Amino acid sequence: MVCKKCGNSQYCKAGKVRGMQRYKCKVCLSTFTDTYARGRPLSQKLFALSLWREGVTLSRIAEQFELSIPAVWKWVHVLDKQSVFQNNNS
Repeated sequence: MVCKKCGNSQYCKAGKVRGMQRYKCKVCLSTFTDTYARGRPLSQKLFALSLWREGVTLSRIAEQFELSIPAVWKWVHVLDKQSVFQNNNS
């Protein structure tokens, strides 16, 4: 098991939440539980972003991925802001 924020394997127990053991990373100090990954893969989100940049509507993208339009909107706008920020810093 590794920290979900920084990927480090140094952690200690930090109580329980909803009956599950909680852990605290010794490097970045974030807390996490040993649960499976949720959500869609980043590759799908990036594909949705590329479709949106090509002019495909959010409703079409949502239909293709079997998601709600607000979910696709969140993916697109969060990733678009991140890519603009990264392009400005390079």
